[in-house]
Amino acid sequence: MASASPRLTWLPISGILAIAGSALIWLFFGHARQDGGAIALMAAASESAAATRPQAVAWIDETGTRSFAEVQQLAASAWQAPVGHGYAALRAGQKLWVRVTWSNPSSRPLRGVVTAGNFFVDRMDAWIEVSDGWRRERTGEKIADEAKRIPGREAAATIEVPAHGGTVAYFCFENATPMAVQPRWWPDAGKFSRQQTRGILAEGVYFGGLFALLGYNLVLWVRLRFADIGYYVFYLGALLGFMLLARGWPAEFGWVLGSPALDTLLVLAMAGTGVFLIQFSRTFLELAPRLPRADRGLRAGAGAMGLLVLGALSISWTDYLTWMRLAVIAVGVLHASLPLVAIGAWRAGVRQAGYFLLIFVGVFAGTLVSVVMWLRGVVETDAGLFALMIGSALEMLMLSLAVTDRFAQVQRRLMEETEQRRAMQEAYASELEDEVRERTHDLEVANVDKDRMLIALGHDLRSPLSALTKRAEQLRQRDDVPGTLETLRGFAGEAAAEGRQMLLLIEDIVLWARLRTGARPLAQPMLAARLVLPVVTLHQPLANRRGVTLTADVPENFMIQTDLVLAQTMVRNLVGNAVKFARSRVEVSVRAAAADKAAILVRDDGPGLPAAVSARLHGKESGAGGGMGLRLSQEIGEAIGATLAVAELAGGGTEICLTLPAHSPSRASIEGGVT
Repeated sequence: MASASPRLTWLPISGILAIAGSALIWLFFGHARQDGGAIALMAAASESAAATRPQAVAWIDETGTRSFAEVQQLAASAWQAPVGHGYAALRAGQKLWVRVTWSNPSSRPLRGVVTAGNFFVDRMDAWIEVSDGWRRERTGEKIADEAKRIPGREAAATIEVPAHGGTVAYFCFENATPMAVQPRWWPDAGKFSRQQTRGILAEGVYFGGLFALLGYNLVLWVRLRFADIGYYVFYLGALLGFMLLARGWPAEFGWVLGSPALDTLLVLAMAGTGVFLIQFSRTFLELAPRLPRADRGLRAGAGAMGLLVLGALSISWTDYLTWMRLAVIAVGVLHASLPLVAIGAWRAGVRQAGYFLLIFVGVFAGTLVSVVMWLRGVVETDAGLFALMIGSALEMLMLSLAVTDRFAQVQRRLMEETEQRRAMQEAYASELEDEVRERTHDLEVANVDKDRMLIALGHDLRSPLSALTKRAEQLRQRDDVPGTLETLRGFAGEAAAEGRQMLLLIEDIVLWARLRTGARPLAQPMLAARLVLPVVTLHQPLANRRGVTLTADVPENFMIQTDLVLAQTMVRNLVGNAVKFARSRVEVSVRAAAADKAAILVRDDGPGLPAAVSARLHGKESGAGGGMGLRLSQEIGEAIGATLAVAELAGGGTEICLTLPAHSPSRASIEGGVT
């Protein structure tokens, strides 16, 4: 299945090129050349069998100074009979004079047209014999349309030969730069007009297609700002300018433009096509990173094209044909070398190099026809120029398809990136939704915990305050208090004890708030007695008042590793709860546990923990109950890595086991503690 993709890609492209090539071949070699009938005036008589063939002789004025009156006085020996294919080489500063004699044996007047042929000369002057003397016509690229009898790009003069009569005409051809001139005779002026119309139509379709490609790729370049598309736009623009100048289209728009300015622009445009094609190829084929040697070679070629540009500026005082031949050779060599570069780029993994190969298989052959004809001096330009136009059109179309494919790749890449971003956004939105849901749940749980803590706090504060308030009311209401001083001292002791308990409760609240704000515990080695014995001493008065025996069993020199303040708060709450609910005794002991742990056991002989408190100690969130001390003990345990376990004792009572990290020299060395 993977191998079918390239065929599906190249088949439509090949079909487009085949259809476009066939249409252009028909347009130029079929439609544009459909009407024949032109006769080369300077061709040998044996090459034409037309009965209406005029007799023509030619003479070249090498000085370019002879007037029409002087040419009329030339001896018959000065004129030369036509030879070859009807071309005359005209150098700069010379004039080509052609004298043509018509005879019309038919009974109908003959109305035809004489043209300069396939080339657009700067000036063609015609003196045509009429009944009362000579009629003069001026035409050519340097003559404005309003001064021409037949407007347009082609130098043409009308000839009328009366029935059973004849006429004579003199034609003078001039050009500021060297060129070849091929005067032609159209016996039927209507055919000449139709031929002009068809030629303009064919070339209009050709130029319209190039302008459409230029506009499309210009939009792409403005949108994407890719360097290779920009170079292609300039390459296409330079080629379009060259072909417009070469086919004489400035005259069609009424612009008077002749040699040497026209020739300079032609060489500049041709050299420009080479420069921009090189830059496009270097960028499009990624030569700098893939084929650095080929890239350096093309850069040198661009430098040579730059020298041609400078040389073209000197055409006004140098030989135009030399610079044009150099430009044609340079562009021909460039087009011949690019397929080799494209093959190297294809082997280096540049996918789009295949477009170059497809271009030059079908296009280079057509372009080569015109180049070879030009370089060998074959000046029959219809076939050569038509081949060049067809080849250039197919080349531009193919390169445009390559650029379009690149744009499609960019679009696909952007769509893939957009899809990836969309998927990432959806995943992020889903994660964010889950996180918001979790945070909302945590806030709801925290809010419930806060409400529970406020209830527990109110309960724990209300009990001692109620007892103190009740005792104070009793003393205030009695008029005669026995043993007043002793009674007050007892009340003061009770108030101090209850106040101490409330201070401890407030300290627990502050500690709980610190834990909620993310305060980190400070673990350090210490004696277990330093942690446990102060707690037992603190709760001894309460145990004495309740008649509860409170004992402590702590091994001497037993070390633990924890945060003293947090762990002591935890032990204080556990012992306080045990003393509060014990019937007769509370035992606090310390012993070693497995895996470098220390266990602090708090046993009492009370009625046991309520079911809600036991559920909370076992981590069941559905459990409710317990005071501030219980909740704080749980959160301290999570902070310092301690665990709580509760068990029912045989015969009644409860055992709560608090497990803490034990201290050892090896552990201290690892954690950086004191041994």
